[in-house]
Amino acid sequence: MLGRYVVAELWTDRRIPMDRENNALLNEKYGGALPLYLIFTPDGREVARLGGRPSVAEFTAFLEKGLVQ
Repeated sequence: MLGRYVVAELWTDRRIPMDRENNALLNEKYGGALPLYLIFTPDGREVARLGGRPSVAEFTAFLEKGLVQ
């Protein structure tokens, strides 16, 4: 299913200035859950959000939400 998505990562845990900025942005916009998975439409609208360590079934259901848009 991941092959149907454009996958991006936002690094937040290294000890470099860019990661500290990314961490601040993540906390400000989305809260502090790590890992955090987000699905956006091509125009930037958030479709689904999933934080923590989901089961395979939960993650699959999350991915399916993005495919129905």
